Amino acid sequence: MKKNRPIQKAIVLIALLLLVNCNSVEPKIDRDKKGELILKIDDLSSGNGSLRILVFDESGKMGFPDDARSAMAAFILPANLSSEILIKIPDLPYGKYAILYLHDENGNQTMDFVPPKKEYLFFLPNIPWEGYGYSNVNRPSIGTPIFDSASFVLDSESKTFEMYTSYFWRRYGLWAILLSVFRGSL
Repeated sequence: MKKNRPIQKAIVLIALLLLVNCNSVEPKIDRDKKGELILKIDDLSSGNGSLRILVFDESGKMGFPDDARSAMAAFILPANLSSEILIKIPDLPYGKYAILYLHDENGNQTMDFVPPKKEYLFFLPNIPWEGYGYSNVNRPSIGTPIFDSASFVLDSESKTFEMYTSYFWRRYGLWAILLSVFRGSL
């Protein structure tokens, strides 16, 4: 009987591995169907500048989030405090997408950081000065998002996202940022 124990353990291990692999398979997406994506943004800190929105699909995931040329759609809208900003993107094929946006308050078409990105300040973390957000996340944190963490699956006729704009610098203030730099927690 003791000779069969290694065989029994191997069979149990193989069965567990098969079970885990069966559960991790992504559902099949019917790419012939199309849906509508609705984005709601209503928490901008000012009406200055513009809102720059990029929508990436799986074919552009290698360029996410920095390469706007990899995005399948891009929108530039004026920032508006008087009402919520509503963006409807119709006729999107079912699939995996990620959304990234920037509240470009000064209109320079790039995200500004504190301190500014300079070679001689390489030892300091760059804290975003302007508001930003991305899909599938309630409160964006410092750091570059990756496609897999920001992605979602469009698999219905309509999907709505209420996007949260993070103003890290304004939320935590200078002292909290300096304290975290010295503590090494950023």
